Amino acid sequence: MSYREVSVIEVKEMLRLWLDGRGYREVARLSGTDRKTVRRYVDRARACGLDRDGDACQLTDELLAAVIAEVRPSRPNGKSQTWEIIDTQREQVQAWLKQD
Repeated sequence: MSYREVSVIEVKEMLRLWLDGRGYREVARLSGTDRKTVRRYVDRARACGLDRDGDACQLTDELLAAVIAEVRPSRPNGKSQTWEIIDTQREQVQAWLKQD
């Protein structure tokens, strides 16, 4: 399966569904994400202090930012590794485009 970046809104919805008492599989089905992805975000949220007995008021911008920072891969320049690989071939791609 390929990598798909999950939006902040999707993360918040996953965590809200989990707080409502739904299991990983149901959250995954309802949010359109993989069960392991749901587990990864919930685990990080719990480590950041999310309590399942609490309500959705816990889902602050600060908590979401901390969870996302823990789960998403580090990108010092804001671009993925694939982009960096493609960027090394920039001149060749431009040459191909000029041919057409």
